[in-house]
Amino acid sequence: MTKPTTPEGLDTALVRIKEYVAPRRKRLLVVEDNPAEQLSIRELLGYDDIDVTAVSSGEEAVEAVNKELFDCVVLDLSLIHI
Repeated sequence: MTKPTTPEGLDTALVRIKEYVAPRRKRLLVVEDNPAEQLSIRELLGYDDIDVTAVSSGEEAVEAVNKELFDCVVLDLSLIHI
């Protein structure tokens, strides 16, 4: 929100906050090229309320992010090419 705001702007912000914190399945993207590490991360973070999508490269990660919304990304930093 930016100041000054309107009552409608405040209402919109509150609705967005309520939607964000409402119980729902979370989406996690795992970017890891090692299959054993992918499995480990899935086992550690894959709870009943979390959908895990795993990809093996930065390119696949960009494609996934362009197709779906994710709440969090676990990224193998060695896959970043600067």
